[in-house]
Amino acid sequence: MRTPRVFEPHLIKVGQRFNVSSSNAHYIRTVLRLSTGDAVSIFNGLGGEYFCEAIEIKKNLVLVEVKHFDPVERESSLNIHLGIGISRGERMDFVIQKTTELGVDIITPLFTRRSEVKLPAARLKKKLSHWQQIAITACRQSLRNRIPKLANPKTVSDWVFSVNEQVRFVLDPRGQKTVNTFIKPANSVSLLVGPEGGLDEEEIKNTESANFHKLSLGPRILRTETAPIAAISVLQSVWGDMK
Repeated sequence: MRTPRVFEPHLIKVGQRFNVSSSNAHYIRTVLRLSTGDAVSIFNGLGGEYFCEAIEIKKNLVLVEVKHFDPVERESSLNIHLGIGISRGERMDFVIQKTTELGVDIITPLFTRRSEVKLPAARLKKKLSHWQQIAITACRQSLRNRIPKLANPKTVSDWVFSVNEQVRFVLDPRGQKTVNTFIKPANSVSLLVGPEGGLDEEEIKNTESANFHKLSLGPRILRTETAPIAAISVLQSVWGDMK
């Protein structure tokens, strides 16, 4: 049986005893139903994981002792920066979750001309916090020990001229090339995926000016939440660690 995992965002040392956060205490006690003496794995997003023992479990408190550290890394050799048009409701949540599981390094939500989503500053702040938590939960489930960076939202035009990955792709159903067309990059890719309505002509022209290659995923049109998952799976299969 796999050791349960939780995330604690602070420095941890072997031999240390500490109380986990209240949300993790609830998860350990109520969801996992662990008992005193049970093992729990903790990651802090800085790499590796800490194997701990539950020393004390009370209603709102779980005290653990750090037994040993495993420096294991499960990050892909291919760094992927995803620029994704902000979509409605659970679609964006789904993209954050699944692309995190697939190993994306940076996710930048993008405001696009055809986006149907309007987010005032206060609501956007809450959304970013919500998406960050989804990424953390996906790391917990997928055994990643480093959390992808959730960058501040930008417009498509600002983003395409700001990225510096070695190879840059924009998903476009009119594209004539597939991933196999290109020479293998050293270690980094930018991937742009538009919203439900796609990118407009000016945004596409800006990607061309920023040296983005139009990439096709085949003859079928994929939904905005399906396209990045399919594209990242292909990239990881051809150039990453899913061979």
